[in-house]
Amino acid sequence: MRHILLYFGLITVSVLFLSNAGGVPQGVTGSITEASHNSCGTCHTSQTDVDVAIDFKILNKDNQQVTKYISGETYSIALQVNANNNPKSYGFQLTAIEEDTKDDAGTWDRYGDKVKPVILTIFQKQRRYLNQSAPKIDGLFTAEWKAPETDKGNIVFYYAGIAVNLNGNTSGDKHTKGQFKLKSNTSSIDDKTLDKKILLYPNPAGNHIRLQSDLITQIDFIDPSCHLTVHLSVEDGIVDISSLPVGLYICLLKDHHGQALFTQQLIKL
Repeated sequence: MRHILLYFGLITVSVLFLSNAGGVPQGVTGSITEASHNSCGTCHTSQTDVDVAIDFKILNKDNQQVTKYISGETYSIALQVNANNNPKSYGFQLTAIEEDTKDDAGTWDRYGDKVKPVILTIFQKQRRYLNQSAPKIDGLFTAEWKAPETDKGNIVFYYAGIAVNLNGNTSGDKHTKGQFKLKSNTSSIDDKTLDKKILLYPNPAGNHIRLQSDLITQIDFIDPSCHLTVHLSVEDGIVDISSLPVGLYICLLKDHHGQALFTQQLIKL
């Protein structure tokens, strides 16, 4: 009887190990959307003499590292897991979350070697993740990520990495996690996005001006001497400028985050 129990115990451990070798079936990145108690340590017993580090990069089409995104652009994601004491292999998990809404951010594509997309149900909501499809010896995991088509504010990439010894059980491994905040870069929107139209009109204007872009929600009016600055909000694409004295103004056109996107001169009649 003891031999039978031991046999089934070994099978259970083996199934658990092989299953998680293709990616943990729960969120362990430390994302704001996950259960706070979840981590790789739930299944892997840490080894104290191993230090794990993650190098996370987001690269644009020119292979330059970025800290801001442009809506609709595609970026290369590179996540490198490293550790001392010569672990046998590595695994990871990654997700992208909108900071304001807590929704999944962007879409994933062109998965690198041993990288797969997964859907995990967390708090009764389906979430998109990337996991390893199998442990990877060099610890480098890559994919492409396309930013949302419209500005979603800051986007946070939550990630976890693990170094494993492949000893057939979950002891002696070590994990870590981190996050990277990618800021919006609406100021980089080019003329093509706005179809090369004049942003505000008429110009000169009397009591009201209209906006060509729904990205703009507020305008700062500054006189040439910089002695007068008036802040006005955009309501349904219209700005009431009747309170402005007659003259020439430099207009700072801003989004809902208060970030200046464009400048344009206006003559107030």
